[in-house]
Amino acid sequence: MIELLEDIMNKFNKKVDENTQLFEKLKDINRTIQVELDENAFYHMRMLNGKIMEILPEAVKDPELPDLRILTDSDTFKGILNGTIKPLKAYAFHKIRFKGSLKDRLLLKDLLGGSKKKKRGK
Repeated sequence: MIELLEDIMNKFNKKVDENTQLFEKLKDINRTIQVELDENAFYHMRMLNGKIMEILPEAVKDPELPDLRILTDSDTFKGILNGTIKPLKAYAFHKIRFKGSLKDRLLLKDLLGGSKKKKRGK
Protein backbone atom coordinates (compact mmCIF):
# COMPACT_ATOMS: atom_id res chain seq x y z
CA MET A 1 0.00 0.00 0.00
CA ILE A 2 2.81 2.45 0.81
CA GLU A 3 4.23 2.02 -2.70
CA LEU A 4 0.84 2.79 -4.23
CA LEU A 5 0.47 5.89 -2.04
CA GLU A 6 3.97 7.08 -2.94
CA ASP A 7 3.16 6.64 -6.63
CA ILE A 8 -0.02 8.70 -6.17
CA MET A 9 2.02 11.33 -4.27
CA ASN A 10 4.52 11.60 -7.12
CA LYS A 11 1.79 11.87 -9.77
CA PHE A 12 -0.12 14.44 -7.72
CA ASN A 13 2.95 16.59 -7.10
CA LYS A 14 3.84 16.44 -10.80
CA LYS A 15 0.29 17.52 -11.66
CA VAL A 16 0.57 20.48 -9.25
CA ASP A 17 3.87 21.47 -10.89
CA GLU A 18 2.39 21.31 -14.40
CA ASN A 19 -1.11 22.74 -13.83
CA THR A 20 -1.25 26.50 -13.21
CA GLN A 21 -4.84 26.56 -11.96
CA LEU A 22 -4.29 23.66 -9.60
CA PHE A 23 -1.07 25.20 -8.29
CA GLU A 24 -2.81 28.54 -7.61
CA LYS A 25 -5.69 26.77 -5.88
CA LEU A 26 -3.47 24.67 -3.60
CA LYS A 27 -0.33 26.79 -3.07
CA ASP A 28 -1.32 27.97 0.43
CA ILE A 29 -2.84 24.69 1.65
CA ASN A 30 -1.15 22.87 4.51
CA ARG A 31 -2.96 19.78 5.78
CA THR A 32 -2.49 16.46 7.48
CA ILE A 33 -4.54 13.68 5.88
CA GLN A 34 -4.93 10.30 7.55
CA VAL A 35 -6.12 7.12 5.84
CA GLU A 36 -7.66 4.55 8.17
CA LEU A 37 -8.24 1.10 6.71
CA ASP A 38 -10.61 -1.46 8.27
CA GLU A 39 -7.78 -3.82 9.09
CA ASN A 40 -6.32 -1.22 11.49
CA ALA A 41 -3.72 -0.03 9.01
CA PHE A 42 -3.01 3.69 9.14
CA TYR A 43 -1.19 6.00 6.77
CA HIS A 44 -0.85 9.73 6.97
CA MET A 45 0.45 12.33 4.63
CA ARG A 46 1.49 15.90 5.10
CA MET A 47 0.60 18.46 2.49
CA LEU A 48 2.71 21.62 2.56
CA ASN A 49 2.00 24.50 0.17
CA GLY A 50 -0.24 22.26 -1.89
CA LYS A 51 2.23 19.41 -2.38
CA ILE A 52 2.41 16.12 -0.52
CA MET A 53 5.73 16.10 1.28
CA GLU A 54 5.69 12.70 2.94
CA ILE A 55 3.61 9.59 3.53
CA LEU A 56 4.11 7.65 6.74
CA PRO A 57 2.76 4.14 7.47
CA GLU A 58 1.34 5.08 10.87
CA ALA A 59 -1.42 7.01 12.56
CA VAL A 60 -0.90 10.64 13.43
CA LYS A 61 0.33 10.79 17.04
CA ASP A 62 -2.18 13.49 18.07
CA PRO A 63 -5.75 12.28 17.31
CA GLU A 64 -6.87 15.91 16.94
CA LEU A 65 -4.24 16.67 14.29
CA PRO A 66 -5.58 15.12 11.08
CA ASP A 67 -7.44 17.81 9.16
CA LEU A 68 -9.04 15.10 7.07
CA ARG A 69 -9.61 11.43 7.82
CA ILE A 70 -10.42 8.89 5.11
CA LEU A 71 -12.04 5.71 6.43
CA THR A 72 -12.39 2.70 4.12
CA ASP A 73 -11.14 -0.82 3.46
CA SER A 74 -7.95 -1.55 1.55
CA ASP A 75 -9.68 -3.05 -1.51
CA THR A 76 -11.90 0.02 -1.97
CA PHE A 77 -9.01 2.42 -1.42
CA LYS A 78 -6.74 0.56 -3.85
CA GLY A 79 -9.56 0.53 -6.40
CA ILE A 80 -10.04 4.28 -6.09
CA LEU A 81 -6.32 4.94 -6.36
CA ASN A 82 -5.82 2.71 -9.42
CA GLY A 83 -9.02 3.92 -11.11
CA THR A 84 -11.10 0.73 -11.05
CA ILE A 85 -13.56 2.20 -8.51
CA LYS A 86 -15.09 5.66 -8.85
CA PRO A 87 -14.84 7.65 -5.60
CA LEU A 88 -18.43 8.93 -5.81
CA LYS A 89 -19.77 5.41 -6.27
CA ALA A 90 -17.75 4.16 -3.27
CA TYR A 91 -19.13 7.05 -1.22
CA ALA A 92 -22.73 6.41 -2.36
CA PHE A 93 -22.45 2.75 -1.32
CA HIS A 94 -20.87 3.67 2.05
CA LYS A 95 -17.58 1.99 1.16
CA ILE A 96 -15.64 5.14 2.04
CA ARG A 97 -16.26 7.89 4.61
CA PHE A 98 -14.60 11.20 5.27
CA LYS A 99 -14.22 13.21 8.45
CA GLY A 100 -13.14 16.79 8.04
CA SER A 101 -14.37 20.18 6.88
CA LEU A 102 -16.20 20.53 3.59
CA LYS A 103 -13.20 22.44 2.21
CA ASP A 104 -10.91 19.55 3.11
CA ARG A 105 -13.30 17.01 1.61
CA LEU A 106 -13.31 18.97 -1.64
CA LEU A 107 -9.53 18.85 -1.59
CA LEU A 108 -9.85 15.10 -2.24
CA LYS A 109 -11.16 15.80 -5.73
CA ASP A 110 -7.79 17.30 -6.58
CA LEU A 111 -5.89 14.61 -4.74
CA LEU A 112 -7.76 11.62 -6.19
CA GLY A 113 -8.53 12.93 -9.65
CA GLY A 114 -8.91 16.58 -10.42
CA SER A 115 -9.19 18.27 -13.76
CA LYS A 116 -6.60 18.71 -16.44
CA LYS A 117 -6.21 22.42 -17.11
CA LYS A 118 -3.50 24.56 -18.65
CA LYS A 119 0.08 23.89 -17.66
CA ARG A 120 2.18 26.31 -15.66
CA GLY A 121 4.80 28.18 -17.63
CA LYS A 122 3.36 27.22 -21.00
